[in-house]
Amino acid sequence: MMGLTARQRETLDWITRYMATHTHAPSLREIAAGLGMATPKQAQAVLQRLEDRGHLTWRRGAARSIVLTGAASPPVPAGLPADLQARLAAYCASAGLAPADVVARAVSDHLQAAHIRTVCAAAGVTAVVSS
Repeated sequence: MMGLTARQRETLDWITRYMATHTHAPSLREIAAGLGMATPKQAQAVLQRLEDRGHLTWRRGAARSIVLTGAASPPVPAGLPADLQARLAAYCASAGLAPADVVARAVSDHLQAAHIRTVCAAAGVTAVVSS
């Protein structure tokens, strides 16, 4: 995959965030408006370059047909709901983190908290105060 220009990165990040908060892909008009482009044609040109570089696919003439691929679509453990997967992708894009690292940390934190609750319950402790 080829590198991205600043405009392409901005567009890809905007699309990723949009898809994390909506149940569908954005339209060309929404992309143009969201990024301050003069016309949807400008958004179309950037989408074409992102597709050429392997970051997404889309069908010209088909509304809301953008699908993130490649680097824009990081691997996620099986069974993660699509809406959560999109939120994870947007978070990772904005924070510069790898999805696998975020998921591993979340699972580790969850298991540690569950262990603490189990130990406390066995000891008869009903509340834990953290500093």
